[in-house]
Amino acid sequence: MEKTILQSIVNKYNLDGLIENAKWEINEDVVNIKGISPNKNLVCDITAPFPYKDLEFVVYGTSRLLKLINVVDKEVDIKFESENHITTKMRITDSSYELEYILADLMLAPAIPSVTEPNYEIKFDLDSDLANKFIKAKKSLDTGVVSITPTQNQTLKFVIGETNNYSDKISFEHPATYDTLAIKSLFFNVDELKSIFQDNRCNGQGFINMEGIIKLQFDDNNIMSEYIIIAE
Repeated sequence: MEKTILQSIVNKYNLDGLIENAKWEINEDVVNIKGISPNKNLVCDITAPFPYKDLEFVVYGTSRLLKLINVVDKEVDIKFESENHITTKMRITDSSYELEYILADLMLAPAIPSVTEPNYEIKFDLDSDLANKFIKAKKSLDTGVVSITPTQNQTLKFVIGETNNYSDKISFEHPATYDTLAIKSLFFNVDELKSIFQDNRCNGQGFINMEGIIKLQFDDNNIMSEYIIIAE
């Protein structure tokens, strides 16, 4: 496996350290990874090709795994070890190194509630241009909030900055599709969205329910990522 593919899969749920613990399920050469943020407002679901069969385990401390992966070269071989039918170790090797990462018991898998999705009134395209705009704006301001507001012109207005009238702000608009809506703003954690865009500078679809839910779906060379976030 290419090292960059493994890193991409892991980064898409780790989100720059936001989600450290996740359950991996591998079945018929496909891995599915589910995670939830510490404050329970963000759920992610990652699916990708992964050439192994019928394994499940918990990665507990994903940042440690990423540090190990950084050591190896471009091509890696991955093997799993089990004891008493429980997957206990991930072994990653290249031409120079052999790494061992200890896997956690399934009892430590994060409890992820089932999400009953609403009707989404707003649909918009995701692409690298939106991702780069968002990341650039966030890097320019030390703030924890982004507001998203549908306009009268079939666009979404993103405003990065605190909600008071005395703080610096950066705003930009992005095309969207929706029927007539009552205009109101939804507020989200800007760091969570920045981390999602940082690890998904690719095409996809976004959906918003005006009661306060945003869903983002990406397809990055067959690595499928979905994020559902509840507004603040």
